[in-house]
Amino acid sequence: MNNRWLRLAGWVLAVAVAVFAVREVMRQWHALVTQPVIWHVRPLYIVAAVALVLLNYVVLVHWSPASGNMCRARSGRWPGWP
Repeated sequence: MNNRWLRLAGWVLAVAVAVFAVREVMRQWHALVTQPVIWHVRPLYIVAAVALVLLNYVVLVHWSPASGNMCRARSGRWPGWP
């Protein structure tokens, strides 16, 4: 078989798969959009999420041994200490 025909067959197959994928995504998107959405804003959950993010930042960045090693290597001391 000629290499040109194989390349053409590959392109045809790729286009067919892309068309099928786009049709399926459009069908599923339509099913998703037609569903009703009810929003309940709960300030306590938002405050708890922000607190959890800040706690993770403090634990992972400021109290990790790697950050201490980097700070000591850069200046010879911990940040905030005299």
